[in-house]
Amino acid sequence: MQTTLILPTDTTTRFRMRFDGVAFSPDGRALAGGSDDDTVHVWDVATGILRYALKGHKDGVHSVAFSPDGRTLASGGGDNTIRLWDAAAGTLRHILRGHTDYVLSVAFDPDGRTLASSGWDDTVRLWDAATGTFRCALLGHADGVFSVAFSPDGRILASGGWDNTVRLWDAATGELHHILPGHADEVLSVAFSPDGRTLASGGGDNTIRLWDAATGTLLRILEGHADVVASVVFSPDGLILASGGWDDTVRLWDVAAGTLHHILEGQRVVHSVAFSPDGQTLASGGDDGTVRVWHPTQLRIVPGKESASPPGITTRNPREDE
Repeated sequence: MQTTLILPTDTTTRFRMRFDGVAFSPDGRALAGGSDDDTVHVWDVATGILRYALKGHKDGVHSVAFSPDGRTLASGGGDNTIRLWDAAAGTLRHILRGHTDYVLSVAFDPDGRTLASSGWDDTVRLWDAATGTFRCALLGHADGVFSVAFSPDGRILASGGWDNTVRLWDAATGELHHILPGHADEVLSVAFSPDGRTLASGGGDNTIRLWDAATGTLLRILEGHADVVASVVFSPDGLILASGGWDDTVRLWDVAAGTLHHILEGQRVVHSVAFSPDGQTLASGGDDGTVRVWHPTQLRIVPGKESASPPGITTRNPREDE
């Protein structure tokens, strides 16, 4: 795998910045990155040219997400607000207020009508994505909520928190379906597989856990990161899980086999990873002030063929511990 782009920012501030969130537009042509310099950067993926930098947040931008139709870009910041931007023009549409502490994650549901957010105020909040109207708050986490993700059918909302739990909610009613314990430290990222059957979570215990999304049963534990796993994401075909960690690596895992497929190195303290819609490109944001774009074309996983884990890398089926 080769890095083809290290996306530019202002070179005078580059190495004083941290990118906490990255997201591709649905057409794969734009890449957004939220940084701790209070800016949302949006690049042209093909050329690597910065299209625009969106200013307005204070105390950093921790998460970014495009709506399914690509017309709206959401960002969550340390100023306790969510901002909805016109993704084409780069203009501000709405400021959503209600969180009483940092907004750590934002995610659109599959039909683009609902925006979910989570923050240091221990809450998950649901908003009307068109008007910015607040709908309801989901309460239950005992500490900050780092990550939210909708299932592909939009029926389930997953959240991961500082209380070491993953929670599964009914996205329509806000009813809590399951609490998934098991991580020995905070849960920083959650992501559904494209078929909605599997949920991945990454945490401060340096592990990735794969869960049955319907029952909440733990399926597998992926071990290998030497520090916090800050971000997890499935490839669009569901064959690969990418993870970004504070051990300065991005790791690609064979989902079916539960084995490590490849380690990508060169970036310091990786906070966020995102696949492009066609699965041909992977972006990562890190502590070194860069967003990197990787092209894994020569690393396609062939279904039915297992890849061997490098020495020192282990995966576990939780049933083996029983």
